[in-house]
This record gives sequence, C-alpha cells and structure tokens, in this order.
Amino acid sequence: LESKRPLTRTVLESRISEVQTLLDDAIARKAFTECAPLQEKMQELVQKRADLPTFDELKEAVLLAEKAVADAATRRDFTGAASAQTALDKANERLEDALRSDGADVDGSETIEQENDDSRFQSRADLEIAIVEVTKNIDDSIAKKEFSEASKYQAELEELESLRPTLPSLEEIEAELNGLKSEMEEAIKKKNFKKADSLHTDIDKLETALEEER
Repeated sequence: LESKRPLTRTVLESRISEVQTLLDDAIARKAFTECAPLQEKMQELVQKRADLPTFDELKEAVLLAEKAVADAATRRDFTGAASAQTALDKANERLEDALRSDGADVDGSETIEQENDDSRFQSRADLEIAIVEVTKNIDDSIAKKEFSEASKYQAELEELESLRPTLPSLEEIEAELNGLKSEMEEAIKKKNFKKADSLHTDIDKLETALEEER
C-alpha cells in the first residue's frame, strides 16, 4: 500500500480508499482476521488528515493570513503585521509545497497571490507615516546594536519606499491635475471634444483623489 510518493492529502485519500477497498473485501469474504489490522491502518491514515489539509483548506489559511496582515497594517500595528506576514509566508509555502508534491505547476496553478502592498495604504500620507515608523525602528535597533532587527526593518523600509510611485503626493497630484487641465483647454480650442471629454474624466478622478489625500 505504501508508495515512495511524498505524502500529500491526495496521496493520503488514495491510500485510505485502497485500505477501505481491502477492508470491504475482507468483510465480504468473512476473513475477519484480516479486518483488524486493516481497520487499524485505516484509523492511522484518517488521523493524518489533520496534518495534511486539503487545497481548499490551505487556500483558506492563506486568505485568513492575508486579512491578518491587512488588519494589522491598518491599525499601524507593524509588529503584528510582521508576525502576520510570517504566517502568510508559511501559509503560501505550505500551499505551494502541497501543489508541487501533488505534481501541479505552481507557477501556472491557481495559487492565491498576496494582495498588492499598496492596498495596505489608502493614501500617500498613510504610506509616509509607515515609512517614518519603520525608519524610527531602524534607528532604535542600531542604537541597541540589534543589527539583525535593523536589517529586517531596512528591507521593510525599501519595500515601503518602492510603493511611493503608486501613491503620488499632494504636490504630484496637483502638478498632474494642472497639466491635464491645460491639455483639456488646448483640446477645446482645437475643437477636439472627444479628447477634451476623456481628459475631463481623468481630471474628475484626480480631483477626487486629491480630496481624499487631503
């Protein structure tokens, strides 16, 4: 019954099915001396289900971990966010390992991707607050000579700073808004009303973003 394949949930269920078939056959033949060891084997395999969650259960664990990261970041609980991120990484790793062991193409499979980091922040101001907090953590870690911690915070800082282009500042939004307004006026002068209408839509969106940033 045993095989050399890595024990995944799929393999486990296959083995349970095999043992169940043998057990049913032994009962049908009234070979009761065979039933006891087969029943013990069945119970042993069934107990392993708890250690080998299904793909759906693993995906659910990833979703829950993602939510924990987002919630902690929203509360500015960066320690909690770091802890939740570790849990998320482990959940993703378990899912990928299960898919890989089951012979699936991890890169092409329907794995759950972590939400874009910029979804953690509603505005550039929120992002800058996080950057200031992490910078302070770096300084504190250096002062305490906790350089491994400082290294972790530095990696986090670089990640946060890379999000700046996705969340423009007030000044950047205003500059882009002014540029679009100039383009719209020029389009109106040239009677290019289709372009003017498109620019007007973009301007409305930027003005909404500007209000939210303020």
